[in-house]
Amino acid sequence: MKYQFTKEDAYRFASFVGAETKEKNDELTFKYCPSCMGGDHKDKETFSINLQSGAYCCHRSSCGISGHFVQLARDMNFPLDLDNMTRHYKKLPQKDLFTTDAAVRFLEKRGIPETITRKYNITTSSKEKNKLVFPFYNEHGKLEFVKLRDMNYKPGDKNKERPLKDTKPILFGMNHCSGFEQLIITEGQIDALSVASCGMNNVVSVPMGAKNFAWVAHCYNWVQQFKKIIVFGDCENGAVTLVDEIMKRFTVPVYVVRMQDYMGEKDANDILTTFGTDDVIRCVTNAEPAKIRNIVFLSEIKTKSLEQIDKVQTNIKLLDSALAGGFYFGDLVVITGRRGEGKSTFVSQLVCEFLEQDERIFLYSGELDAENVKRWLLFQLAGETGIETVPGSMYNSFKPGVEAQIDAWCGDRVCVFQNDYNGTEDESANLLQTIETAICSLGVRVVVVDNLMSAMENVTDENGLYQAQSGFVGKLKKIALKYSVLVLLVAHPRKNAGNNCDNDFIAGSGDVANKADVVLFYQRADVDTFDSLLSLTKNRHNGNLLKDGNAVKLIYNPMSKRIKPTVNAMGVDYGWKHDSLATVDHGDFIEFLEE
Repeated sequence: MKYQFTKEDAYRFASFVGAETKEKNDELTFKYCPSCMGGDHKDKETFSINLQSGAYCCHRSSCGISGHFVQLARDMNFPLDLDNMTRHYKKLPQKDLFTTDAAVRFLEKRGIPETITRKYNITTSSKEKNKLVFPFYNEHGKLEFVKLRDMNYKPGDKNKERPLKDTKPILFGMNHCSGFEQLIITEGQIDALSVASCGMNNVVSVPMGAKNFAWVAHCYNWVQQFKKIIVFGDCENGAVTLVDEIMKRFTVPVYVVRMQDYMGEKDANDILTTFGTDDVIRCVTNAEPAKIRNIVFLSEIKTKSLEQIDKVQTNIKLLDSALAGGFYFGDLVVITGRRGEGKSTFVSQLVCEFLEQDERIFLYSGELDAENVKRWLLFQLAGETGIETVPGSMYNSFKPGVEAQIDAWCGDRVCVFQNDYNGTEDESANLLQTIETAICSLGVRVVVVDNLMSAMENVTDENGLYQAQSGFVGKLKKIALKYSVLVLLVAHPRKNAGNNCDNDFIAGSGDVANKADVVLFYQRADVDTFDSLLSLTKNRHNGNLLKDGNAVKLIYNPMSKRIKPTVNAMGVDYGWKHDSLATVDHGDFIEFLEE
């Protein structure tokens, strides 16, 4: 049955190679060509697939791959429903290649001895004298692929290397391998020659760099015969190239050269020319089993006792005790409760406690503007002794100088998110970006988001809302872990949630509670000796909970807005009262200068 190209196959291929694409005028354009990856200059949008005909093409002159989608699928090892269709490659003349003096001299400068250059039949082009020729023979000694390298290449030039068009991509050096104990795979031919120069056997290199794996389809069965693979790729950006893809594509155990054995160099040839033969051999000998990304062995994990983990106290003794010391940096703490019962006030009280412990804090309120956020916080920091009743007014105010003293004490330790977006902007995305900037630029260690629903207000579809909530909470948790900061998230209850005090009480996606490390439930209580209860309904660290009769009893002071465990705790002063610089009267300061 003849293959029929479909638009869906083009999109499946893009997903298979992990490409970013955009569709316009029946063309699916890729951000980078899957073959040349944009070359040294990372040229973009040079490759496209016609969604009607299946024809593909890269417009970079040094790449220029083109043909029908079937050919592309074969070269990239992309599975199609074909009946014995095969790609036809150019048949190369099977004649002896004689190594030229120019090839010997060029490679000697790279530390490759003449014996190795001649052994691998490296030569130069008869038509282009400045082109070094690498012949690729299969395991049976048949020449199937040829690659040319510009010997006059300088950084910044284009077209450093190019393959002979329509030749079958295979591994370089296959014909010099014997036995199947281990196979050493490098990224470049000169690297393979460097390792071979040190007396190592069974050394090959990929034909077209670390991104092109078209060779796998033609070498798979041969590679699978080896007992293990040692990857000696390029050391770039804190990782060794080739490893991840080779692990995906072969079932052979994969080893990789250790990062420290590169000693700051990029590849095998750099190590050879800088340090010598012994260090190249050491790289291969010390190679370790490659790690699967995102997996760590239990024995490699270093643990700390809960006492050793950095934390901040709530100064609610019973809660801190249950949490084994307080809130841990890296945690996501969700605070919920019925609407209008004081969740935000309780969170504001916690901010006061964190300020007293000299933490830097980011505040987001979806319901109050920055001025009101500050006013509420000022009342709690001032306490009754810093507040006075204004005759004839129904509002309390601060005693003279108190706000200035608190401002001086707080300094730049509290930053508040300004809700000044234009109404069409995704506030949740903007908020997350701002949080990360505040953490990195301002040294913020505590993030308060009050509340989840406010950040989601642009999402109107209920199913979309649940997905948005789940994604937002997940990103908050990642921020907490990535930067080792504490994140407090206020979440509203479900409609008709009743009096249940559990994690299902939280509105929206169930992922809110699932992704939290700690869940607190704050509620009012009509009792003579206390007027609110705080329940600990989830505690990921040690499992201790405070529910029902064990919930924390708290008292609310209407004048100072403070929420404390006892009446005696209401009068505790915060640090602004003891800051000698903050308490200097401005008039006295001028008088002092005049003296």
